[in-house]
Amino acid sequence: MTTDTTPAPKPELLLPGVDLPLDAYSKAAVIDTDKDADGNPTNKVNRFPSAVLEEEWKSNTPTVRERAMMRVIDLLTDKPGWVDKLDNDEIMAKWRAEALALPLKQGFTEKMFDWVVAELRDKAALFKKNGGVVSVYDGAAAVFKTDNALTEDLVARLKEQAAKLEGEDKDWHPGSNEQVLDLVHPSLFPLVYGKTRFVRSSIPLGNALAAWGSGEVIPKTEGPLKKKDNWYYQHDPERLLSRKFQWLPTDVELKDGKARFTSYINNLHPEEHAEMYGVLEELVEKAVPLWSATYGRVMTWIGADDGNDWDGRENTVNRIWCMDSNRTCTTPEVCKNYCDAWNNPSNPENQSNQEEDDSADEDEDEDEDEDEHEGSASEDSEVASVGSEGDAEMDSGNAPEELADLEDSDEPDESDESEEEEGGEAGSVFVDATDAAEDEPEVDRAAPADGDLGPLGGYDSEDEANQIWFEATHKVTQPEPLDEYKYVGYPFTKPVWKDNKLQVIVKLANIHLTPDKPSYPGGSWHIEGQLNERIVATALYYYDNDNITDSHLAFRTACDAESLCENFGYSQNDHAPFSEIFGAHPGLDAHSTVLEFGQVLTREGRLLVFPNVLQHRVGSFQLADKTKAGHRKIVALFLVDPATPVIGTAHVPPQQMHWGASTVEPRLPPEVAEMVYEHISCPFKLDEAKKLRLELMDERRAIDRDANKAVNSGDFSFCEH
Repeated sequence: MTTDTTPAPKPELLLPGVDLPLDAYSKAAVIDTDKDADGNPTNKVNRFPSAVLEEEWKSNTPTVRERAMMRVIDLLTDKPGWVDKLDNDEIMAKWRAEALALPLKQGFTEKMFDWVVAELRDKAALFKKNGGVVSVYDGAAAVFKTDNALTEDLVARLKEQAAKLEGEDKDWHPGSNEQVLDLVHPSLFPLVYGKTRFVRSSIPLGNALAAWGSGEVIPKTEGPLKKKDNWYYQHDPERLLSRKFQWLPTDVELKDGKARFTSYINNLHPEEHAEMYGVLEELVEKAVPLWSATYGRVMTWIGADDGNDWDGRENTVNRIWCMDSNRTCTTPEVCKNYCDAWNNPSNPENQSNQEEDDSADEDEDEDEDEDEHEGSASEDSEVASVGSEGDAEMDSGNAPEELADLEDSDEPDESDESEEEEGGEAGSVFVDATDAAEDEPEVDRAAPADGDLGPLGGYDSEDEANQIWFEATHKVTQPEPLDEYKYVGYPFTKPVWKDNKLQVIVKLANIHLTPDKPSYPGGSWHIEGQLNERIVATALYYYDNDNITDSHLAFRTACDAESLCENFGYSQNDHAPFSEIFGAHPGLDAHSTVLEFGQVLTREGRLLVFPNVLQHRVGSFQLADKTKAGHRKIVALFLVDPATPVIGTAHVPPQQMHWGASTVEPRLPPEVAEMVYEHISCPFKLDEAKKLRLELMDERRAIDRDANKAVNSGDFSFCEH
């Protein structure tokens, strides 16, 4: 007998966690970014960046004013019929007046509103062309929203099929105070290393149940990580991924604009809920163009930096460009050659020096023939002439200050949203905008009261007196939008992916409120999934809101602090302009490089798509009528990076013990079937799956904490010169 020594054929696709380290990428680039139109290398990256690993994702840094402009654009694009109103002069004049009157510390100007209108017109053209989709908070990334993605018939079928899931045994999400009802959730029956079974050949959707119980157990992942030794990873990737659990995505095939699931959806029975599969396929079809735009936006942004032209890169997405502190000296006769807080004339040392200067001047006047004294009159007059031009801007650099938090303030008054028949508008989009930066300490800069002020003029210290004088005489001028308008949004193009296959993780959940539990507190800042799940974008569809107040989804991200610090001009230790212009607080905040962009209304019928480089947070809401129950129901679809497929249901037979019962039990006596169940570690019984879910949630909370630390670890580090 001879032994066959022929090596086994190499798998067509190598998967992290089976064939590769957990943090490895299994494929090459999925979009053609390696050469430009002339065939020259572009140095574009070939995979989607992680929001939690150093050197992988850094957003552009919009100023406070630019973020206000983005917030206004989002609010205006929520108005019914906003596209047509752009041609109504009366409404536009009203919007302009309201924008200019916004109570913002950094102000809202004519030029800012002009840019907003120009951008709205470009967005309106794309809105018409792309079926009612509009992008907001456009920068290095963007959020896409549409309120008419699904037909009434599709929404009706979605609600009908969801009702069938709601009729099954209730699965309240652990720790939700029985407010969050899971209909389909990836944390139940996930991949468990050391327990879950794996089949090398793909399992077609139609054969999913027949594959129940087959395959080999996936061993625990104990090998080294690919990136562990990279010097620039301050936060160990080991702490940002899981060696025990992974959500299981479903394979999707795209063809002729249609989406088709080719493997089962975890926790959605493929036969009992076959109609829901069809509904979700149509929802995926609606999400794909938005995913493509989202993915393309991030990929083209991070590939635009060639390492030599940072200014040019940043300028491609910023509406307001500011690389100087924009301080204007109003006391050139005092500051002369150098502006500094210590030039304060009230400074005792300066008063003494001034007396000496005055005495020297008197001596000079008495001896007109003396021509060897220091500081000739011609030099003094030259300084005075430069200063008298006066408004010279200090080359002190423009550092970002904290942008006014518009999210909780510029909301339209829905109760006053009625439209006039003649096209007029009664409601106001801009309401009570706040300008206070979160966690920024309030400082009273008012001068002390008259009376016995003491040697320091009534201030607590000489430094404080000097700084207050300096800020009063060297105001920071807020920058205006660029002179030449250019659209910074992302136009829709053909799908950016080379392949016609995607992986999607599906989740359906309801939030239920009752008179006994009338409010939902909202969530925490997070990105979706763990590193080994490779989620790059999220699609959320809000299909049923009933008797609840408005809720929003807020967004924030880490900006490119290193490049900004290298290019921003400022005077020694003068970081205040940076804070006023950009809304960040170098050295003061625990997460000063993380800037909130704004929030988006999550109303019924809205489809939202955004990249997983943006942290997001669900806002709180409550019952509108506290005597009746209310709810919010959503479908969430998480897109796995097409550049690196992960283990999914195409290779993992169903793990639900009760799914296999219908296949196994008819062929076996009950006592034999029970013996089979007792002696296999996978599939899992429901009670064991729920215990594993608690373990997964505990681990994920710890990973989320580390991920937040990674995102928030940056700071603006200015080299004092």
